[in-house]
Amino acid sequence: MYNNNFICTYVFYDSSILKFNPISLIYTKIDDDDLDCSEMLYQNELLQAFNLTEFDDKIINNKVIELYNSIDLEFIDNKEFKEILIFLSEQHFTDDLLIGFMSLFSYHLFHISHLCINDFVVFKTFKEENLNYLKKSINCM
Repeated sequence: MYNNNFICTYVFYDSSILKFNPISLIYTKIDDDDLDCSEMLYQNELLQAFNLTEFDDKIINNKVIELYNSIDLEFIDNKEFKEILIFLSEQHFTDDLLIGFMSLFSYHLFHISHLCINDFVVFKTFKEENLNYLKKSINCM
């Protein structure tokens, strides 16, 4: 369903979002020439996350919906995470948490969302630092 066994690297090539990822901060020095490949890497990493080989928005959206419908309710019901989903949903003028969840896979949030999903898959909880990075990323969009 969802492949959590990789590190998002597209953020390594975009200084505008680099500062919000705890992993990229450790390993990266950005060069302006690198910015062109970040979108391509983002698309490839979305494919990797959903075990796909061809980029198609409809298929990826369906995979996100499928993931949302299959995840443990504890994931959605975590108070802080639910607040994030509510906030993201409201940005799209809806109270549908699925819309907020889908926003987590946008270019500016996926690198942190992936860490949060990984936290939950591996530890059945969220690391506070990753939720804080996600909140900070949302506030700076």
